[in-house]
Amino acid sequence: MHQIGFITFFFLIASVLLQIKSQECPVDVRVNCKDIKCQIGRAPTPQCTDSIICAGKKYTVPVKFASAFASPPEVMVALSVIDSSKSTNLRIETRAEAITQNGFNIIVNTWGDTILLGAWVSWIACPR
Repeated sequence: MHQIGFITFFFLIASVLLQIKSQECPVDVRVNCKDIKCQIGRAPTPQCTDSIICAGKKYTVPVKFASAFASPPEVMVALSVIDSSKSTNLRIETRAEAITQNGFNIIVNTWGDTILLGAWVSWIACPR
């Protein structure tokens, strides 16, 4: 299993801090900023056990926010765990689609002969 979680999470947090700073919210008191109410989470793709049907697959994982936003938020996603076959090249992307104030879809896409057995995606959603 390939784990890239720490590096990915670091860049995710750094990006959020830049967004908070760009909204005139002092970074050192970001927890007390009443205007920024982000939600975070983590979601798995379904496990794939048959490597023949796992190659070049697209997964859609619906996510529902714990509480609705006033309008569709800005959403960032990042791969935190990848379980793939070592016999083929790793080609993978993730993105957020269909973002509403109530939730969004995580898309995990592979192509070619990449065999993805499973993945976890970390996400953060913040008001625009």
